[in-house]
Amino acid sequence: MKTRTKWSIGLGLILLLSVFLMYNYIYQDHRDIASEAPAFTLEAEALSQAFETDQEKATKLYLNQTIQVAGTLSVIEGMTAMIRPNLFFALSETPKPSSKPTSGRIRVKGRCIGYDSLLNEIKFDQATIIN
Repeated sequence: MKTRTKWSIGLGLILLLSVFLMYNYIYQDHRDIASEAPAFTLEAEALSQAFETDQEKATKLYLNQTIQVAGTLSVIEGMTAMIRPNLFFALSETPKPSSKPTSGRIRVKGRCIGYDSLLNEIKFDQATIIN
């Protein structure tokens, strides 16, 4: 075999392997937050205080983590919920009317996606209501 042919085959295999690895990286399985164990279990006031005290440190600690938060329900409408003082949850599914809480203490588990300084809210997605 000629040297040029060997190089072409080697380069083709490297290219094929690179495409395969990129495809697997891009189309990897999504996280199932509902079945994950929470990395942190906090009260809403404590989480809010952490972001108000040092936003950068809190972001590094809580960003993209599964967190279970307990607090007083402010409003639940459609696929969103708010817990006092300033936590916003995008629910993964609409709560059934029979199990939908209307007020009082509630526990919600979700993935922290950051702090919105304009609205002064800590945002979560893929959230599920625990009780």
